[in-house]
Amino acid sequence: MRLPGGEFFELLLKLINIWKNEITNEELQKIDPAFLDKINGIISRIDEEIKTAHVIEREILTQTKKVMEYILKDLKAERLSKLAIVTIYGGIKPVDISWDEKTFVELLEKHLEEIKKTKKLEITIDDLALEPFEVKKEPKRILCIAEAKIGDFIGDDLFVYRGIRENTVIFMPEKNLEIFIKRGARLKKIGPTEH
Repeated sequence: MRLPGGEFFELLLKLINIWKNEITNEELQKIDPAFLDKINGIISRIDEEIKTAHVIEREILTQTKKVMEYILKDLKAERLSKLAIVTIYGGIKPVDISWDEKTFVELLEKHLEEIKKTKKLEITIDDLALEPFEVKKEPKRILCIAEAKIGDFIGDDLFVYRGIRENTVIFMPEKNLEIFIKRGARLKKIGPTEH
């Protein structure tokens, strides 16, 4: 990437810290737009380097780029969410935001004004029609114990199971137990099934 290794990792660490500060604070954090431009420039340089890199270097660059793009995307989503809340609920809007954030706020304000201008419709309960729907049953759950350490996994219930060590007691859908026993995980049923 032609950036000295130390400088690149300092920039990456700074990006990670900016991202962590943004997602752990309720208020919009101040970010230097020049820094984000520099990060975007590095991503562009990575794209160029990928074209001529050898297999292992190409993979490292590709994964590094994915991480940086994910952080930038999540950072932007977090900031726009905060700006939307401030704009909708009438909080104090920060002045030192990027041009795309200003554009977002202006468009949102314009849209909110249009909503206020439209005539309010009176809706009665007779005007509402409910579509038929099916209530999804909660899966059967079972109490089991890990007989050995199990890596992180997402269960049938879309719950992320982490840090399962030997003798960890787990209450999970019965289907998860079946799947993981088939995959060689050492889990043992210790309790009755619950619906």
